[in-house]
Amino acid sequence: MKNPLTLQNMYLRQRGKEHARKHYGRLLAMSLLTYFIVLALEEVLTLLGDTLMARESAAFAAAASQYAARETIGGSDALLNALMNLLFSPKFLLFNLVYIAVVSLLSNGLSLGHISQQLLAGKGGQPRVKGLLGRMKQCFKALRLNLWVYLKIFLWALPGMGAMVLALVVTILGYGESGTLILLGSWALIIALPFPAALRYSMSMYVLAENPDMGVIDCVNESKFLMKGHKWQLFKLGVPCLFIMCALFMATCFVGGMTLTLVGLESNDLAMTILTYLAIFTVMLFMPRLNMTYALFYLLRSEMAHECPLRWTVPNGMSPTAPVEAPVESIPETTYEKENPDEEPLC
Repeated sequence: MKNPLTLQNMYLRQRGKEHARKHYGRLLAMSLLTYFIVLALEEVLTLLGDTLMARESAAFAAAASQYAARETIGGSDALLNALMNLLFSPKFLLFNLVYIAVVSLLSNGLSLGHISQQLLAGKGGQPRVKGLLGRMKQCFKALRLNLWVYLKIFLWALPGMGAMVLALVVTILGYGESGTLILLGSWALIIALPFPAALRYSMSMYVLAENPDMGVIDCVNESKFLMKGHKWQLFKLGVPCLFIMCALFMATCFVGGMTLTLVGLESNDLAMTILTYLAIFTVMLFMPRLNMTYALFYLLRSEMAHECPLRWTVPNGMSPTAPVEAPVESIPETTYEKENPDEEPLC
């Protein structure tokens, strides 16, 4: 008999595939728009930055060219000075700060709108492409939420980073074998601590998308609450689809690279750029299915954790052909303990 969590994952993958097929055009359009809007903004800002920093960039390029050709004595000093003038220029620092802020706000606002439409589709509603921009007014809150999540993950990575510094010190002192062992342990810590933390807080944006009035820290705590005992389940949930996406990306790059080599275009920048975007587009064809699977996982965890009636339909016998309203008992259940018995359910 299969584990209940394994049965849940099978059910969620099937339902994710069904929802993705039903709303495929709109879900794919939202994924593509999110990617290309952010990409277009980055390109525009990059061109603007090149214009603003034209003089410093030209000076650095000239110093690099002279150093490569060894035309001047002490060319390394000139190259270093040109690089420092570029990196520590007030215009450069200010522009990069604006660049990061604008791109981060836009990407987080679009991501929040995208997730809200996925949840709407998971509940049986009709997602709309224009809904991608419907949560832009909360872009600052979404950015604060992600920064808080990244900070917590970074704190979990500190023990591994400290062990790496210790390994470097031990190696410098002449204890190479001990340094190697400590280094291996540091990599184990970097994998073993931050990765579960990332899974623990992975539902934070979904919580905010469904509860716009909830605070940043509350969203993180709610994600931690929902993922208690289900982190490994979430990891295994998307593995098949992620494996297919990676295989398609590598196959597209391999076949496209071989084709370009046969026609003599392997050194053509435009051809390589087109091949890169083609590989990305091939991968994104599976994004609606993966996104819907994760959205349904959040809905299921939220409903079961807070003991709420189901707000979405499930098929008889896990069949995608005849959806009907079903009680909670029709879904494989797991043991669950409520941390705060007196707390009111969110739903």
